[in-house]
Amino acid sequence: MAREILKGDLDRNSGFVWLWIALAKLELRSSNIDGARALLDQAEQKLGQKSELTLAIIQHAAAVGDSAEPRQLLVLQEQKIGAFPQELRLPLIRALATAHARIRSVHEA
Repeated sequence: MAREILKGDLDRNSGFVWLWIALAKLELRSSNIDGARALLDQAEQKLGQKSELTLAIIQHAAAVGDSAEPRQLLVLQEQKIGAFPQELRLPLIRALATAHARIRSVHEA
């Protein structure tokens, strides 16, 4: 039921980044890893680069585990952090370091 409500809200208000993130987190909780990632990718295509999306993508990579795909995703997000204003970088860098540690790619953190 929550999924249908969020999808309906997203159809009406696709410019709200938090709706995209909430739906992606719901998909991830339902073990739909690919669906969650696709939603985050769609949100980034539609809304552009947002710190909230970058954080959600970092958290997504940490949640899906220790494999090459999450590591590559973290490297890509790391490259994007420099485009954000200084005051937004520190929380993203912390999240990135935590994500690397969580998936045991400590040499990257």
